[in-house]
Amino acid sequence: MTITVAVVGCGRWGSVHLASLAEMKSSGQVDRVIACDVDEIALNNVIHADATYSSVDEMVGAEQPNLAIIATPNPTHYSLGMALLKNGLNLLIEKPFAPNPDAAATLIQEAINSGCTVSSGHLLRHHPGLQQAKHILFSGEIGETTQAKYIRKTVRSKPSWMGVVEGLASHGIDALDYFFPQQFEFSSPHVIEQGTDHLHLEIRPSLRTTSSLTKGCIEVAWGAEKEERTLQMIGTKGNVEVDFGQHQTISVNEEQRLLNNQTTPLIAQIQTALHRKEMSVELSQSLINTTMNVAMTKTALSLGK
Repeated sequence: MTITVAVVGCGRWGSVHLASLAEMKSSGQVDRVIACDVDEIALNNVIHADATYSSVDEMVGAEQPNLAIIATPNPTHYSLGMALLKNGLNLLIEKPFAPNPDAAATLIQEAINSGCTVSSGHLLRHHPGLQQAKHILFSGEIGETTQAKYIRKTVRSKPSWMGVVEGLASHGIDALDYFFPQQFEFSSPHVIEQGTDHLHLEIRPSLRTTSSLTKGCIEVAWGAEKEERTLQMIGTKGNVEVDFGQHQTISVNEEQRLLNNQTTPLIAQIQTALHRKEMSVELSQSLINTTMNVAMTKTALSLGK
């Protein structure tokens, strides 16, 4: 069987997907790569594709990819997702997955009705360091986790069409829910610092939490002096820190350990989406949780909570 993957949207991040797919093709994991974009300039700059299309309708009429990756501007994700699911395509939708929890639930239900699968572009869940950190946490090696701190700072300027929550903080929100599902109260974050291009929040544990968690921290910024992307977990017996800028080691109690798996997170994410057979309850719930948590955070910040 020929394995074909389409990338819809060939801008900065779509091009990163195409490069990862070229690597997967060279190793025999993918047979054919398709690129689709309404922007003629973006399409002409594509170098890692076997075929290109200037419209989704044209692509769907000519191809039947095993997976379509939506990497278009944020406001188009939901409508494109619904259209492609109705055409029977399995999807990986870049963040934001949906504009609100109801839209997320609608996408999931359409996937189930169409016999397809859909997942989101929160690729940190596929970072080998994050997965190994989760194993370390639940093994009890660092004791009871009391704090979690996510930092993402980039030298890139903030895109005019993207807010700081959905652009940067959403990865931290999703990471906290990955480790501690429904244990943080995102509806009332404590704002330490906030601007159009930066945000520093403390998230208190939910009243439902029975663990020893005291707080989660999210600190993100565009236009920083240097790239920084880490997640640190502090426990009663030690700490673990993941540096998302590399895929070789993880820090446990200030000592570096080799990662058991060194697959890059984007390739791991595509592999998972390609081989997913059905929508699990766990996947569906995580998609809705993250969409809801991002929405609650944005609402709380707009209301000045």
